[in-house]
Amino acid sequence: MVNTMGYLRKLNLGCGTDIRKDCINQDIMVLNGVDVISDLSKYPYPFKDNTFNEIFAISVLEHLPQFVETMSELHRICAPGGSVYIRVPFWNSEITYIDPTHFRGFSERTFHFFDPRSFHYQERPYYSTARFHIQSIEYRVKIPFQWRSILIKSSWKKRLFSIVATFFCNVIWELQVELKAVKG
Repeated sequence: MVNTMGYLRKLNLGCGTDIRKDCINQDIMVLNGVDVISDLSKYPYPFKDNTFNEIFAISVLEHLPQFVETMSELHRICAPGGSVYIRVPFWNSEITYIDPTHFRGFSERTFHFFDPRSFHYQERPYYSTARFHIQSIEYRVKIPFQWRSILIKSSWKKRLFSIVATFFCNVIWELQVELKAVKG
């Protein structure tokens, strides 16, 4: 197990070159600023149970073949009530498929299978022992003909974009999700 350096109770998973000074930076590659080199497709992760108050998984979950097991590991290493911040490609966005290392895209309902308050979880609680409360799900929407996006937070705008994205690809670019670990 990796020493979490005492005061650093934040983990930046699959950081690549996004090195955060207030975090333990983990990646599979040997890069400047990476503190822990490990393969996130291998379990268990090299961290103790209930270690991190905050975990960042920005543009990393889509690269991992076993999503349910990954969520279980995030739950295991997250402290009770800790936050997990996630950014993943939307299921019908081109960024889901243009990268040959992506295994999957995500729906706005994917994370509901881990929230005990949701219908999807209640229908299939046996998928995983990982339990999270969804704090927010926001849409990153592509601006047409530009390589930029805006973040949609308002519930009525998210509903509108969700309906449009059902019929048209590349409307919702990514999802930004905040989860709180539920333990005990």
